[in-house]
Amino acid sequence: MIELLVATAILSLLVVLLVDTLNRTGHAWTAGESQIERRQSARAMADSIAQELNPALLSIDPNDQTGVQMVLNTSNIPPIYRNPDAIFWQAPLATDRSKGDIAEIGYFLQWDTSVPSQPKPLFSRFFVNPTDATNYLIFKAPAGWLTGDIIKTMAPAVKKAPVPYQGLFAENVIGFWVRCYSYDKSNPPKLTLITDGNGNNTFDSRVSKNLPVKIKIYLVLVDDTAIPKIHEYPLKYELAKRANAADEATKGPDLDAFITSLPDGVRQTARTFTAEVRLQNAL
Repeated sequence: MIELLVATAILSLLVVLLVDTLNRTGHAWTAGESQIERRQSARAMADSIAQELNPALLSIDPNDQTGVQMVLNTSNIPPIYRNPDAIFWQAPLATDRSKGDIAEIGYFLQWDTSVPSQPKPLFSRFFVNPTDATNYLIFKAPAGWLTGDIIKTMAPAVKKAPVPYQGLFAENVIGFWVRCYSYDKSNPPKLTLITDGNGNNTFDSRVSKNLPVKIKIYLVLVDDTAIPKIHEYPLKYELAKRANAADEATKGPDLDAFITSLPDGVRQTARTFTAEVRLQNAL
């Protein structure tokens, strides 16, 4: 009887150890699958943005830049759409070409805070066809084609029937950065980060009278399990928007600092992704 009890105890211990090993293996497999899925999602997102950025248009007349525009972090939109960056432009990508092929396009990150204890990140795509007489204003009102009200109409951060989260491009993106570069006049020429002269990360084609030669895109993604652990409006976790321009020109945004600032349970699942695109119409 004693031998039977000892054998049963040993068998039970082995079963517990086996179950624990299987659980750990399962968690590791799931984590690995999540990382692969996030990497694939990030690549698909970056490729899609790059394909729409590449044909961005420039006004033909260098002395009249009101016709088409590209703006990064414009003051025309509320800060809630800059987390920390937001970029908008025009390209011949309209899905309804009955009134032309030049669509208004943009990407930005916003948060659905309708439930304050459960903020939800929404990586959003702004898209307006030229057939939209109300919201397509780039030629009618080039100084006011982009406003917070228009963004709210075309890509609201609330569930809006019949399409939930109209304008939603991707979920689980908690950081979006854009850097624009041009060639300086040194010999040989080299790429230089474009700022407003005070180190601020902004761009306006009406001022530069040109498009960036190259644009870098940075994304931070987390998995589904991390989203409920973000318990408060997460602007406190964003990077300082006005970092030293000289450092940014070589390093880009400090994504490690951003990830370190995230709350426990979110930080461990965060993954970064970067991509570059050269604009075909840049001079």
